[in-house]
Amino acid sequence: MRNRTLHPALPGPGLKFLLLVGLLSLPMSACWESPSGPAAAPPGRVLIIAVDGATFRVIGPMMKSGQLPNFQALAQQGASGAIRSHQPLLSPRVWTSVATGKAPPNHGIENWIQKDGTGGVRLYTSLDRKGHALWNIVSESKEDVGVVNWLMTHPPEKIQGVMISDFAFPSISERRLDLAQSFGEKMVGVTDVAVRRPEDFEAGVVYPASWATRFSSWLDEPAPLTRIKNPFEAESLQESEETQEYLAQVFRNDVLSARAALAIEEELRPSLLMVYLPGIDRVSHFIWAGQEPRSIYPESMRLSLEEHRRQHQALRDYYAHVDELIGLLSENYGPNDLVIVLSDHGFEAGGQPDSQNPLPGIHESDRALNGIFFARGRGVPAGYRVKASEISVNDITPTVLAWRSLPIARNMQGKPVDFIQTKPLRFRPSYDGSPIERVKEEKPATEKEILEQLKSLGYVSETCDPDDTTMACGGPALEEAP
Repeated sequence: MRNRTLHPALPGPGLKFLLLVGLLSLPMSACWESPSGPAAAPPGRVLIIAVDGATFRVIGPMMKSGQLPNFQALAQQGASGAIRSHQPLLSPRVWTSVATGKAPPNHGIENWIQKDGTGGVRLYTSLDRKGHALWNIVSESKEDVGVVNWLMTHPPEKIQGVMISDFAFPSISERRLDLAQSFGEKMVGVTDVAVRRPEDFEAGVVYPASWATRFSSWLDEPAPLTRIKNPFEAESLQESEETQEYLAQVFRNDVLSARAALAIEEELRPSLLMVYLPGIDRVSHFIWAGQEPRSIYPESMRLSLEEHRRQHQALRDYYAHVDELIGLLSENYGPNDLVIVLSDHGFEAGGQPDSQNPLPGIHESDRALNGIFFARGRGVPAGYRVKASEISVNDITPTVLAWRSLPIARNMQGKPVDFIQTKPLRFRPSYDGSPIERVKEEKPATEKEILEQLKSLGYVSETCDPDDTTMACGGPALEEAP
């Protein structure tokens, strides 16, 4: 599979000025409602680790047997339990709710794809998100933030800090198009299922430019971060070599995400760091049958005892790998900080088998509705057991804002959770008034643009007739002009 080409994007020199102008132009109704004015954010930093598809069906037994020491430490030092998601259980819509505090109809990301108005479909991108995410809010408070691999962050946003978008990772864009086409084939009213690439598809994938080169250097980094060997390189678990290589790359991408986040942490010590690890979800779609009793499948479809054992062990190895990554990522966060680890849904058996995936795992029914939630830090009661009725995916952003003594936007559907202690809540109507600047697509200059540049430099006369092809009017020598 080919790697994604990185296009470094130069930060806009007028970004701070634009943000200032945008903030000053907000209506008075968008200002702080607290009569005493904005309070300084309390000390303490926030780390959010998103573990797509992680479920207590695997974590519970592994914690009991001592195989997940970092999950166990989080549970002992803080709160743990289920978090309520919302149907349909599609990762882009759920993770955008986590990042915004809003329900999908309000934040605008409903699926992987959307109809393009011509009978076809196109990918959702960060441009489709309505309003501010948590990283925008903290960044506009003049604090450093880091965002790594979060879904729907392409094209990346120009924040105070670093954003490494989901399209920076090898094979992601190609796989995203394949996934989108499979959804398009099922969408009512679509006559052309060839997925349209949005205009911003070739935009840079890392912001700022100085981090793009650094990220490129990690793509072939051989050094592992954990003691767990890549189970999809050690032995064959899939009949398809293409699928096997994809799953091996999924493992490598999670390592790459963690490596990038650790570099951001070391250099910036950001007030907010958000890291997305999709690997458990990706591999569960292919080897979930190893977690179910063989008896639930028709005899003709069952894995052999050896296949079942190998798939069962491979997924547990992957959970142990993520557990070690969580330990590394949270190592520098002390009792005065806030560490949150969560997933967007669980997993279940089902789906339509095919040649690439004969016994798929899925997350479609309410049996997979609840994800995992762990939190520890200042204000989080040690050993607290969270019920799914106490927290939803919409509540993460409001909870973090309350924990940092920042106002909660009234246009958020989520609310701060009751079991994490915060100062008295404050509110404002919205955070969505100021502009969000994104990395632009890098397009070659058109002939018209080149001609205008030459005119501005005095190489071409301003009085040229459009049909004049002499050298002075940008004739044959135009192609050789600097």
